[in-house]
Amino acid sequence: LSVRVLNPSLGLDLINPRSISILVSRILEQFSLFSIVQFPNQQCTASSSSTTYGTCYTSSECSSKGGGSDGSCAAGFGVCCVISSSTCGSTISTNTTYIRNPGYPSSYTVSSAGTCKYTISKVSDDICQLRLDFETFSGLVTGSDAGNCYDSFAAAGQTGKNPPSNICGTNTDYHSKIPCLEIYQGCTFFCSVYVEFGATSTDTVTLTNTYVSSGLTTAKKYNILARQIPARQSGSMSFNNNLLNLKTTLTKNYTFFFY
Repeated sequence: LSVRVLNPSLGLDLINPRSISILVSRILEQFSLFSIVQFPNQQCTASSSSTTYGTCYTSSECSSKGGGSDGSCAAGFGVCCVISSSTCGSTISTNTTYIRNPGYPSSYTVSSAGTCKYTISKVSDDICQLRLDFETFSGLVTGSDAGNCYDSFAAAGQTGKNPPSNICGTNTDYHSKIPCLEIYQGCTFFCSVYVEFGATSTDTVTLTNTYVSSGLTTAKKYNILARQIPARQSGSMSFNNNLLNLKTTLTKNYTFFFY
């Protein structure tokens, strides 16, 4: 919850003692000279792109969290704060945060084999799951056999109920709501990965990119949106990791994660 204090135009020179005296008198006459505006820190849509999301904060809060202002929210009292991280080994304690490769939106080439990890901390005690949307994901080298990876992406929480540990290849835009009435009447799938944090407030989720020597010459590019889901919203979503490469010959192809 963000709070912003507004001081209406007083028409007073607060350096002048007489003005201070008048101000004190007005305070006694009124309940308050200030209006306190409170607004929830909800997801907002950036002004630069309808597919870029942030969190509604005050301008000072956004700066303190390392984000960038991209439009306004809360009737102009807040800014749509877009937060991203591209530093290996970093801990992320904000919601609606983008995990990006160094130099994004340009791709980058890894200099040596190894891992790059990000740790996601809960923003509140009632958080249950982490949703990962693959806005952009390419360059993690696949193996010679179908379904095998050389490079890989993995997400792991504290419960052991994790998505596939060897995501690689190209997975750009695997996040949209896809109506699949052609397959099952009345169902809607989310092409996203969901990871369970665990029950305690200190539980975390670790995201790991693993790079092998044979894939170093292939440029990598990823932009993964991480959003935290409270327990009251997670029950209907946890099944979404259970489907991968489900294809129908009716009218379209559908690709889902499965394990």
